[in-house]
Amino acid sequence: MPRFAADAHAAERWAPWSPDPPRWLASRQLDRGNRAAARWLLAVAIHKDGTDWSLWLEMAAATQGAAREHALLRARQLDPIGPDVAQTEAAYGLSDATPAAVQP
Repeated sequence: MPRFAADAHAAERWAPWSPDPPRWLASRQLDRGNRAAARWLLAVAIHKDGTDWSLWLEMAAATQGAAREHALLRARQLDPIGPDVAQTEAAYGLSDATPAAVQP
């Protein structure tokens, strides 16, 4: 993890406007089960680019209850007709659909 984190922080210094470095770190935190850290990092990423539906879906994976519903709603608003949100929801286990059922 130290090398990964160092690389992400270096990327953030080179492109401070990019939501990707905090997203990468958030994904690592989610993999480790540290949802609180993931939520904080995703909030940073969303602050940098609140129009990226995939960030909102990752936030949904890191939250529960009303916060999860809000994140899912925002993702659907940002990508209302594409299959991407439904497929990603299913992949994260955030919907009743299975990934095979939502593929075109």
